[in-house]
Amino acid sequence: MGYKLAIFDLDGTILYTIEDLALSMNATRVAVGLEPQKVPAIMGMVGNGIRKLIDRSTASDKVNDKELLYKNMVAAEADWLYNLEEWNAIFDEEKRKELYREQK
Repeated sequence: MGYKLAIFDLDGTILYTIEDLALSMNATRVAVGLEPQKVPAIMGMVGNGIRKLIDRSTASDKVNDKELLYKNMVAAEADWLYNLEEWNAIFDEEKRKELYREQK
């Protein structure tokens, strides 16, 4: 019996995307007045979705303005980040559309 389907988790396995994630996260941090973080620091924060990355990246800064972070991802045209399903746990679809419109 042969296999009919193979599934790969490409992020961090086949594709090395940490530099892209760090660049986007740091662009967002700088836009809200925070210092950028080094790639190894962000590498240790990745896992379990964008919500956790944002929480971990801003934990020591005491930043709770997720709306501002989302808007800055829109402003940076980081569509691969602001379109992630994980935002559903933070904002409903209407709120995301509202934030998008406000930023554009």
